[in-house]
Amino acid sequence: MSQFITRLTTAALVGLASASGIGLCRAQAAEPIGIWATEDGRARVRTEHCGPQNQHLCGYVVWMKKPNDDAGKPRLDVSNPDAKKHDRAVLGHQLLLGLKPNAEGRYEGTVYNADNGKSYEVTVWSESESRLSVKGCMLAVFCGSQTWERVADVVPGQLQAATNAPGGPRADREWAPKAAATTGTPAAQKAKAAATPPAPAPAAPPQCETIPVAVWRRRGAPALAATTAAAVWGALVAALRAGAAASATGAFGLRAARALAVLVSAGASTAATTGASPAVTGCAAASRSACSSRSAMFQ
Repeated sequence: MSQFITRLTTAALVGLASASGIGLCRAQAAEPIGIWATEDGRARVRTEHCGPQNQHLCGYVVWMKKPNDDAGKPRLDVSNPDAKKHDRAVLGHQLLLGLKPNAEGRYEGTVYNADNGKSYEVTVWSESESRLSVKGCMLAVFCGSQTWERVADVVPGQLQAATNAPGGPRADREWAPKAAATTGTPAAQKAKAAATPPAPAPAAPPQCETIPVAVWRRRGAPALAATTAAAVWGALVAALRAGAAASATGAFGLRAARALAVLVSAGASTAATTGASPAVTGCAAASRSACSSRSAMFQ
């Protein structure tokens, strides 16, 4: 019986979302820019915008717990498949290679691992100011996730200067900051600058996303229903006990019939949406505070 209540609650939740147009949204993404301590504490990584119009995300190792080898010399990138990079120091190298923003407001692309010279697919995002989530995958099958913590202090040996400046990390050639052109007379340069339109600002990450009802039915609703089924079952048991005393008047039968009719009606509205699988859209400002708790259902 309790399983029936769980299924019925799931149907009611989906039906309610379909009928009322409730916005189902993820927590708004925070800007993944800053200095982060890796999960194992072996390194610190500085992330910053890079690439055309600064819309990509690059990351550099700015501190290492063990920057030197057993001989006391700086560790070199000897496992890199590019032989030209074998003599570069691991400290200061670029490991996040120009990640691109995706439709979810996250960044995805390639991460380079100097420990073995291999590259992996990676997705990076931040849902709070203090943490950065990093998910790496090999062949899109074997995946692992880490959480990096934001740091504000500076430890001995940490690189602090700008990228490609003395005392700073080094960008790979394709992601190095481009030097401004200095050709032509000052007057010509000024005229060219005035004629060049400013670059558009990067689009802000969406606060809410449209989630198909099919996804909510398959993943979100069962999770939420499981947490409320016990309460629903308890309420029905209490109503049955109360109904024993009120059975003579028929009041209990009327109340129970109305309650079940509401749930069945919600489930019926859900069944009607199965074929079209419409999207649940909209996100009222008052409901955005609930996004964080809901987002865990879709990770």
